[in-house]
Amino acid sequence: MRRKSRRRGSALVLALIVVVVIVSLVTAFTDGVFQESRATTHTIERSQALFTAQSGVWAAVNWLSQGNDSQFTANWTGAAASTSQRALAGNITRSTASPPVYAAQSAGLSDADGDGVYDFSADPVFKVAANRGGYFEVRILRVTGPLDTTFRIVARGVKDDHIRTVEAWTRREAEGFRPFARGAHGESSVLMNSNVFTDSYASKSGPRRANPRATSTTSSRHAVSSYYDDPTHGRFAVRDPQSNAQLTDPVYGGNLFMRSTTGNKADAKGDVSSNGNIRLNGSAQVHGDATPGVGKTVTLDSNNVAVSGSTTPHTQAVQNPVPTVTAPTTADNGSVAGMPARGSAMNLQNSGTTTYDFKSLGDNPRIVLSSIDLNSNRTVVLSGNAGQVIDIYVTSSNKEAIKLNSSCHILINPPGQNSGPTVRIHTQGGIVLNSGCSVNRTGDPIQLQFYSSFNHSSDPGINFNSEATSQGAFYAPRGHAIYNSAAEFFGAVVARSVTMNSGVLFHYDESLADLSTSSSANYLYTPRAMKVRQ
Repeated sequence: MRRKSRRRGSALVLALIVVVVIVSLVTAFTDGVFQESRATTHTIERSQALFTAQSGVWAAVNWLSQGNDSQFTANWTGAAASTSQRALAGNITRSTASPPVYAAQSAGLSDADGDGVYDFSADPVFKVAANRGGYFEVRILRVTGPLDTTFRIVARGVKDDHIRTVEAWTRREAEGFRPFARGAHGESSVLMNSNVFTDSYASKSGPRRANPRATSTTSSRHAVSSYYDDPTHGRFAVRDPQSNAQLTDPVYGGNLFMRSTTGNKADAKGDVSSNGNIRLNGSAQVHGDATPGVGKTVTLDSNNVAVSGSTTPHTQAVQNPVPTVTAPTTADNGSVAGMPARGSAMNLQNSGTTTYDFKSLGDNPRIVLSSIDLNSNRTVVLSGNAGQVIDIYVTSSNKEAIKLNSSCHILINPPGQNSGPTVRIHTQGGIVLNSGCSVNRTGDPIQLQFYSSFNHSSDPGINFNSEATSQGAFYAPRGHAIYNSAAEFFGAVVARSVTMNSGVLFHYDESLADLSTSSSANYLYTPRAMKVRQ
């Protein structure tokens, strides 16, 4: 009996040990699961707080894209100011089909910590607000503007006890696309005849080494000097069209040469392109690529024509949609001294200079005219501020909606993309420059942007003749572009076809490759960079 009692006692002890071990294991396992669940919940909530902050960034760029960027009248200089900074607050809606709900935040804003950014709400207040379903606050600061406007965005998001902060940068981009990836594009064809020439430079790299036309001592005709540089760089002479004599620089002395900014004409980027064929005749020179359409060709009709780059065709057609040109219902004509009334013609004849001053009209003044006609040594000066964008709508659908005859000029003052305004011309018609006329001859090409919906099977929408000079970005995909008789052009062009005849010099501004084109004044913002601060 005693032996059986001892055995039963030993079994009981063993059973108790087993139970204790199992309980310990279950407890440990349960605790581990609980800890892992808490860690998972922590991670999820931190992620949700981060996503909420990122939603604040997207709410900000959406707010800016709705035209609210006009509320900023100054750039941020490191101090909290209502002219350069705005605040938003909102929450993520629970409906997946709805965007974040947000509104301007203005009451109680201050900069107690002195970092130049309006302080966010105190953490306890911030966390209480999270009960509304994912709360965020945003601070928007204009860093540069109004042209090529860049904003810094700082956003905080909260989920339960977790607060995350992200920072992003966004830049204003015009609705549309970037068609100026090459110097000249003709939808149906490109034709270059008789001593015409393309090369390239980059205006953003600084002032180009350009000289005015140099008159030959042996001829009344002119040649054009675009680049004068050290003789060790790749270049070639500018010669008189009749005598073939080398021309000299009338200002600096020495021979005149032309070259691309690469220093080697073989590496120039004076590219021409088409969805059709490209044809070169009579000493035509393309210092860059000549890219025909799919299944199309480049034809070199004589031994003295050349393409320095590739002649490989496009692999797919280049798409250039017709811009929509709609004049605004309200305009600033009456606020500019001497400007014709809204919808009237600008008709200026005989010699003289007329200056239109836009400096007091804010970032984006708008003018509506029916047509522009300048004749006989008339000069028009469009004067504005650095970064200002002046939109001019010309409502005529005639091929000569804008016409300059006999040494007339339209100047942008001050010249230079870092010093003066940008002028954008929107029209349903065309532009004609004759007999030594010019548009923006002293400025950078980006300062003059021409958008036309002119549509005609044979009439030109862009017509530059007899030593006409222009610097600009011209977009008229359904109107032909014709450059004749020693016309000189700096910039880029897109047209139904491009024809260059008799001593035309065409200089592609490589800086226009990033220009987004639009027929409207609307802009979009998207985050360019986003980083997590905490």
